Amino acid sequence: MLHCIVTDKFKMEWTRVVVISLIMAHATSSTDGECFCLKEIASELRNPLYMAHTVLNQEEVYFIAEQTGTIKSLNVKSNVVQDYIDLRELVVIEDRFREERGLLGFALHPMFVNNHKLYTYSIRNFKKDYAVISEIKKSGTLFDERILVAIPIPGEQRNGGQLLFGIDGYLYIFIGDGADGSNTSKAQDRTSLLGKVLRLDVDSFDIVNDKIQYYKVPEENPFVNDADWRPEIFALGTRNMWRCSVDRGDSATGEGKGTIYCGDTGDDLQEEVDIITKGSNYGWNYREGNVCLNVTMCSTIANEVLPIHTFNHSDGISAIVGGPVYRGTRFPYLAGKYIFGDFGSGRLYMLNNSGQNWQRSELSLCLTSKCGCKAHATPKQFLLAIGEGNSGEMFLLMTDNIMAQSVASGAVYELVPPLNDTKTATCGSESNRSFIGLLLVSTFLFLLNCIETTSTEI
Repeated sequence: MLHCIVTDKFKMEWTRVVVISLIMAHATSSTDGECFCLKEIASELRNPLYMAHTVLNQEEVYFIAEQTGTIKSLNVKSNVVQDYIDLRELVVIEDRFREERGLLGFALHPMFVNNHKLYTYSIRNFKKDYAVISEIKKSGTLFDERILVAIPIPGEQRNGGQLLFGIDGYLYIFIGDGADGSNTSKAQDRTSLLGKVLRLDVDSFDIVNDKIQYYKVPEENPFVNDADWRPEIFALGTRNMWRCSVDRGDSATGEGKGTIYCGDTGDDLQEEVDIITKGSNYGWNYREGNVCLNVTMCSTIANEVLPIHTFNHSDGISAIVGGPVYRGTRFPYLAGKYIFGDFGSGRLYMLNNSGQNWQRSELSLCLTSKCGCKAHATPKQFLLAIGEGNSGEMFLLMTDNIMAQSVASGAVYELVPPLNDTKTATCGSESNRSFIGLLLVSTFLFLLNCIETTSTEI
């Protein structure tokens, strides 16, 4: 049998190594300023453009919309991805670089857990292209669809695509001006739904011109009593709002709750962030951001609301991707800040309301040495959308190749804090690996210190 004689000197050395190992096991990497890490939760997607959290069959899931026409369900616990709704045979999309058609967004009914209703925004072709907003209710493997609105679009780009429910329970629809590269736009045309924000009551129906209409116009809509206006219009003068969000509000005070933020992509001059309010005119196509494009017409804009923030393309931002006001708990320094990104570079920014103006600063991706081992993901090139989870945490929907029909290069990343900002580690970190290594070294030293003796066992 093997026995060991342990000297006092070795006891001291062993104790020193173990203490250092334990300290390193609980220590965390320092950070040079605030940063975030990325954990990949889904991959091989075809341009993931939107995601939402819900409960399906008593399990938490994320629904993820692919531009090619599929809404997938991602089980939060098992990480299994399955098709939930397949509209690929209905939507129109081609495999090209600047393809802005297809399935562009969806919204879950506030009572989705009970009624299983969701609403989609897609581009479809009925001899010509239409922006179609539909209600879908799924039962088993089948689903029923009702078309709520079908708007003919003049071009193939600037189609908008955002749907969301406000805290008033109404469905808000963000329609692009569809002008396909020119500044000719119907965003100021009160008889057109293009370049507008619409608000509908989808829990009611109406009869219009002896035909059933699967929504009702809320009586509170700003132009409902003016025969010169389409009554569905809630706001106007928008170009191509790409990703809007409803602030869930401060958990303690409720501050900000219900405020709707949008990123509106510009033409050649400026990108902008807007707060959407009833009856407001956001200026397009007389104004781009803060820049007047038509001096004569700018002075005629009624109820004009300027952006809370603009930035030039010379700032390195090619096309804005709107995000949420951060109300999670992982990143305290982001609390109450509006988050947005840039499509072309994938960079993230925050806006802080100082009381006098909104100040922009860039968010930084951590070095991998500062992230847990499951949060070492490298972001893809193009940022398509910023998702928000049930608890207010954020996700990035990205791709390396936006020609989605030929290449499934899209992925969804969860934003997680660096090691020194997290209370528990879900996997081995750099410090844990160091701890294991030092224990191995100390064990080796212990064995070297052993003196082999023989004894007789009875």
